[in-house]
Amino acid sequence: MKVRYSFTISAIILLLFIFTGCSSVDKGTSLAEDQTPGTVELRVEGGSYIPALTQPVQIRINEGLTVHDAIDRVAEFNEGSNAIASVGSYVLDESLEWRLKLNDEDIGSDAWGHSLDSKDSLILYIQPIAKIENLEPSAVTLTIYGGVSQPDLRGSIASLYFPNLTVRDILEKNERIQLTDNKRYVHSIDGYVPLITERWKIEVNNKELMDNGLDMVLSPRDEIRLELAERQ
Repeated sequence: MKVRYSFTISAIILLLFIFTGCSSVDKGTSLAEDQTPGTVELRVEGGSYIPALTQPVQIRINEGLTVHDAIDRVAEFNEGSNAIASVGSYVLDESLEWRLKLNDEDIGSDAWGHSLDSKDSLILYIQPIAKIENLEPSAVTLTIYGGVSQPDLRGSIASLYFPNLTVRDILEKNERIQLTDNKRYVHSIDGYVPLITERWKIEVNNKELMDNGLDMVLSPRDEIRLELAERQ
């Protein structure tokens, strides 16, 4: 009986030790989780304008994180202002603008100093400057690529789509691009004129345009690529 009694006491002590140990680990884990900073989700919505741009971005919260700080993780601003110049490699032309929602409410740049916490959510999206009726809003994009010889000639510009929009329309309204006098060819980009061994190659949806290709009528979400290529 003494041996059995001694064994029972030992078993009880062992069980108490196990439960106490487990309890202290759980509290420690919970405390560590409570002390871990949360995150704010900033969702970039390219929508039907730039579908490839759509992505969620998890931003770790630090003390004093503001709306402006969060946007700064994905966007470039115009110098000396809160106006968004680009998101990723994409710029919007004068027909489109970036808009922002905080917790599903539209806000202006005057609210970008608001401090964020883990309950907040942000959506950065695109909308037309002018109201569009009887047409699903969409865009076409122009990508400039200077290749190895002119790496600074690059960028992607989104423009609002409208019926009968042509490749020439897109090129003409882009300030970086200069057409020839007859408007049939690209002369230069940012002042750069191709060498005798180079040429401007224009593609729409990965298909190269031939002569008179600038007259091509575009469709919603068409992708134009203007590339500095070697002359064959």
